[in-house]
Amino acid sequence: MVQHELCGGREPKNPKKILKPIAAEKKSRRGRDTSAISGRLLVPTTTLDTATVAPLRYIFEAKGIAKKFDDGQVQALRGVNFRVSQGDFLAVTGPSGCGKTTLLQMLGALDRPTKGTLLYRGKSIPDLRDPSSYRALEVGFIFQAFHLLPTFSALENVQIPMFESRLPRSERRDRAVTLLESVGLGDRLNHFPAKLSGGERQRVAIARSLANSPSVLLADEPTGNLDSANARIILELIIRIHREQKMTLVLVTHDMSIARLASRTIQMKDGRIVSDRGSNNAGV
Repeated sequence: MVQHELCGGREPKNPKKILKPIAAEKKSRRGRDTSAISGRLLVPTTTLDTATVAPLRYIFEAKGIAKKFDDGQVQALRGVNFRVSQGDFLAVTGPSGCGKTTLLQMLGALDRPTKGTLLYRGKSIPDLRDPSSYRALEVGFIFQAFHLLPTFSALENVQIPMFESRLPRSERRDRAVTLLESVGLGDRLNHFPAKLSGGERQRVAIARSLANSPSVLLADEPTGNLDSANARIILELIIRIHREQKMTLVLVTHDMSIARLASRTIQMKDGRIVSDRGSNNAGV
């Protein structure tokens, strides 16, 4: 399931087929200068579904979103309405089971609403022609459990979403190197997840989330599995990326000290939004 999600929702490619071009790149890469690639890091990629859409005020709009599980026995969302503007830092808070992760998964096209309207730049997310391209190119995911492939190195993990893009092999690898260097892991390129600390694994996951220069970062309890010191480092890194790259950031958390750093906070309870407020301390 993890591998399925990381490959943009399609059936995962044969690892040997993925690793073969990566191995070939390792040979061709030796002794090559990487200093010139940082300028290409933020070159945007587009999906077929959004390339022709004019800029809109709201990047996300939800109208009457409901979600039921188990033949209607469990109602995870109950008529949720909200809008997210381009460049917002939105924190979604609430107790376990309130529906915040379900909502995040819908924004990332990992799940569908039972009813209601959910738009990305004016287009219906459930009706996108190619949800896998949307997930791979428009949205970056940061999960609590990292979801790194254990048999792939840090460098290989970061390259996986790029197989949905049109980048040639050399640029995929160059981009992954630059991303890992940008999160302080330039000396961990060939380390496997088992050889990395929890904080390092999450930094690899953040680098992977930026692989295709997404418009949106969706973070689900990104510091939940970390000690306080590493949690602070990761949180500062995510906020820096949000600010410097002007990305829309939607972060799910149960920690109000984290939520207070957002420009806006939505609080959920029993599948409903019970409060929606701005913050005077955004990004502090």
